[in-house]
Amino acid sequence: MKPVEVASKVDWAYVIVRYPGSTLSRPFRPAEGFRGEYFAHGYRDYDVSVSRSALFAFGNGDQVPTLTSAPVTLSVEYPVVDVELSVTAAQWSLPHVEQNVTRPRVPLK
Repeated sequence: MKPVEVASKVDWAYVIVRYPGSTLSRPFRPAEGFRGEYFAHGYRDYDVSVSRSALFAFGNGDQVPTLTSAPVTLSVEYPVVDVELSVTAAQWSLPHVEQNVTRPRVPLK
């Protein structure tokens, strides 16, 4: 993914890879872009997405606000597939609303 020019240097985003029974994510700084490799778990369908949040990315059926995504199918004929996702300045600039998140209170000392 190419750098998102309007993202600040302190912003984080996540590459999320979903397939039946599992969800994996990796944080990255969108201002720097992302290039990585993912070693899949067999021939099957995958969903690769980029999100500003991974709080609800784990577990089946959990939803996160997705900025962009692409379906990927690995098979005997196509055991390796390149995926190129991009996030536009307009997509990144949309208001980011965290879903109802309960954070533990940390006592001040």
